[in-house]
Amino acid sequence: MTKPKLDQGVDYERGFVDGMLKQAQSSVDKAVNSMSQRTWVGLTDEERNDCLVDADPCECLADPEAEELMRCIEAKLKDKNT
Repeated sequence: MTKPKLDQGVDYERGFVDGMLKQAQSSVDKAVNSMSQRTWVGLTDEERNDCLVDADPCECLADPEAEELMRCIEAKLKDKNT
């Protein structure tokens, strides 16, 4: 004769917790994967110009220098975020 298992409640709880953890991990994995698949969207010329005006209100930088600076910053941001 087999004795009834006294810790069935513990087994049920363990299974429930394991299932919830698996579901949570699946949700996190989906979120991370969707973030990594986003495409880079750079600044428009107008947005770049707005940033330059804010950063250099006295227009100390020459136009070609300022544009090159903005492009370098944008390229670094793209490297870090894609």
